[in-house]
Amino acid sequence: MLSTTMQDAPPWLGKLQDDKKSLAALGLRPLDAEERDQTRELWRSTWNQVPFGEPFHDVCANRIERCVPLFEGPLRRRRIGKAGSRLVVVHDPAEPSSAWLSLSHAMPPLGWAFGGTTPEELSRAVARYTPAEAPDAISFPRHERLVKQMQIDGIDVIKNAVEGLELWVDDAAWGSAFLDDPWQSLEPDAGMMMLSLHMRRVLDQHPGRRPSLSFRTLWSRSIITIEQHPFDFWVFDLRYHPCPDQRAVEMLAGDEPGARLPPDLPVDVAASLLRGNSTTRESIERSELDPFHLAALVAIDPGEATTTEALRRAMREWDGEDRIGGLMEILSAYELSALQFETVATTKEERLRESLLAHLAPASEEVAS
Repeated sequence: MLSTTMQDAPPWLGKLQDDKKSLAALGLRPLDAEERDQTRELWRSTWNQVPFGEPFHDVCANRIERCVPLFEGPLRRRRIGKAGSRLVVVHDPAEPSSAWLSLSHAMPPLGWAFGGTTPEELSRAVARYTPAEAPDAISFPRHERLVKQMQIDGIDVIKNAVEGLELWVDDAAWGSAFLDDPWQSLEPDAGMMMLSLHMRRVLDQHPGRRPSLSFRTLWSRSIITIEQHPFDFWVFDLRYHPCPDQRAVEMLAGDEPGARLPPDLPVDVAASLLRGNSTTRESIERSELDPFHLAALVAIDPGEATTTEALRRAMREWDGEDRIGGLMEILSAYELSALQFETVATTKEERLRESLLAHLAPASEEVAS
């Protein structure tokens, strides 16, 4: 195990340790040798309980062992359970001139944010992840959506995973009945009865929208909305301020074209996207049109003109092929009846036309009653 002293840290971090004014401005405090050991042990003991595959788990475990926690910063707590995550400035001997930011003892170490190579860069990095206010959903400049196909027993499985494992995400969730964070309106000193009523109310689902749960990350204050779709699809709707943490995002999720995550994600968003493979707009564009990618496109960009055109292209090109059955499943699952009627008018397959007409026929009064 490496020494817990700062002797191998870059000179600029060594000087920062003695600059009380700069440390106070950054909200940082130097850790002594015992505190460094305790911090690393907390990382180690937590990481050993996280269920990741061996290669990824081992790489993260090795980074914990070689790195030195130098300074501790702010502590942020969840709004319901009050579990805390602390910002820690870390030195990685494999990157001898750089600092890194751990945003939670539960976060994969490959997801530490880049802290820069100078005090000024460190200050900007800390500021990016410690905004004073939680922005409204509409005010975020970046909006991305991606799909994961996961065979799970419902949205509560994801809720339980976030609450139990992803401690860098706030546990104050809300349902599709709300387009923005309804927790912003709750008074900080609300009593237990008011809190209990609010917790039940904010999980309501809107009957005209996909069932979903939304969460805020504790640090970048980004919003992650997870929507339930047909075909075991789960759409992750991401609203955030861009961050220059492409390196950390790629270490977490890879950089293969068509499979990579958006490179400007905050690390506390990227670290919540590790379950299952992701299908993105990029991966759809790079793939041959097939029922899987077409369904993913409908989930990512519902109602867009480009999505409708892709559906019509499939309607033309797949007519008379086995793939037309996949298209019909998509149209039915997403209740795209206008395109179903269009298929009736354009298909050369009489059996398909008859089947669709029977499906689209108004229910009789006897059946309706």
